Amino acid sequence: MKKHYLLFLLSIFLFNSISAKEAELEDLYTRTKNQVIKQEYSEALKTTAESLEVSKEKNGLYHPDTATIISSLAYINTINYNYSEAEKLYKLAFEIRKKILGPFHKDTSICLKHLADIYTATGQYNKAELHYRQNIAMLKKIYGLNHYNVAVAMNNLASFYCSQHKYEQATELCLKALEILESIFGKEHLNIAAELANIASILTSTGDYEQAKTLLERSLRIKENQTGSNNPDNITSIVHLAQVNLYLDNLNESEKLLNKAEKLCKNTLGTNNLEYADISTNFAQVYKSKKNFDLARTMYQKALKIKQKILGRNSVEAAIITNYSGQVEELNNQYDEAIRLYQESLRILEINYGHNHIFLSPVLVNLAQINKNTGNFKATEKNLERLLEISKYNFGNDHSYVARDMTNLARIYEIQGKLDKAEHLYRKNLEITRNHNGKNTISEASALINLARIYYAKGNYRFKDLYKNAITIKENNLGKDHIRIAIEMENLAILYKNSGQKKEAQEILTRAEKIRKTNDMLLK
Repeated sequence: MKKHYLLFLLSIFLFNSISAKEAELEDLYTRTKNQVIKQEYSEALKTTAESLEVSKEKNGLYHPDTATIISSLAYINTINYNYSEAEKLYKLAFEIRKKILGPFHKDTSICLKHLADIYTATGQYNKAELHYRQNIAMLKKIYGLNHYNVAVAMNNLASFYCSQHKYEQATELCLKALEILESIFGKEHLNIAAELANIASILTSTGDYEQAKTLLERSLRIKENQTGSNNPDNITSIVHLAQVNLYLDNLNESEKLLNKAEKLCKNTLGTNNLEYADISTNFAQVYKSKKNFDLARTMYQKALKIKQKILGRNSVEAAIITNYSGQVEELNNQYDEAIRLYQESLRILEINYGHNHIFLSPVLVNLAQINKNTGNFKATEKNLERLLEISKYNFGNDHSYVARDMTNLARIYEIQGKLDKAEHLYRKNLEITRNHNGKNTISEASALINLARIYYAKGNYRFKDLYKNAITIKENNLGKDHIRIAIEMENLAILYKNSGQKKEAQEILTRAEKIRKTNDMLLK
């Protein structure tokens, strides 16, 4: 897609070059085009930079052709991950277009969108959101409120919100985009099918699988009605629907849909393609859920072989499947093989993203969990320490994900008797929790209980006050007769009993027993 977009930019440049009969620029364009096709991006960078100098000499800096070449140069820098240079070039293209075309022109708005993408890639999320929003506002001025390009821009911002796990805002934007698209195309257009799939993806991320299934079924129905049931473009929709059925534990329905997708893929595309690999991966996930580990392993290996052949042995897709394969081996109690596969997945991801990317987190979680389950707490500690650093790097020190990772690491410290380290993290977790959720919340109560447990282990009798405070908070949120209150009281009673305060422990247990009886009566 990157290559096609760059060729589109260069085609605009060619049109202007031919109209101006600039033989030198036309020759440079041809060279750049061939370099892009061959994915020789370093050479394309040099040639486009040369084109820029020629255009500035012939047309001046403030000229549409010059701005287009600057955008092309910025895009090639993006492909080469030189984001700082790309940002500088897009800003220059934006200023040129704003001056010669005006602030409300489609070409000017494109620069805003690209800048937003750059800010997203470099973790400047506030700037990214601002530029996505400015792009939407600009497009509304250019085209009006109900235009296709406005809907696309809304989807771009929705995609950004999804990357930030802000699913409510993303859903709201996609629903607005759907409304615009339905007003333009009606309810049975392929664009409507695509937007329904977008919304279903967000709902899947939030765990609303039933609603996602309904939307995906409608999306697939539209696509099959418009393009026919034997169109290979429908394979992705069928697989997505199969995934949601898997999440709903509709394993037989999921397998049935995958059989449909496999047959369609074999008849139209063959078996040596990424679509077939994805189908195999989803078959493996169904078989894993059915605890048929041999079939799951076979399907993952089939998918991995195809993706390695097409994308390379160190591709991100290969890392993902390798991680899935590790999960199968772990479920099958083949722990050494599972750890080997997790480590291989992590190695590949590091090659692609570096050592601090958030995409490394799921594999580190798997490694931490298997090391914990096999009693290798030192390895678990190492995994969780790295996971915490990645979260801090990506989200800052005061994020809810950071608080979560602190809690998990603190528990491992606690298990190993590293109480000072555990206390430090539990205190930081409490502070972040209060900053994000406020006081007197269930989250604060849980954080207080974690800290109370450390105080108890260190012989600090302040644990009683913390624990009682936590129970009071939970009572205020859940009600005094909630079953969770009984459980927390029973846990507190154990601490009292172990501290030699048997009378106080019995009083607490008596109250807990009354709560349990009340719940039993309600159930009857």
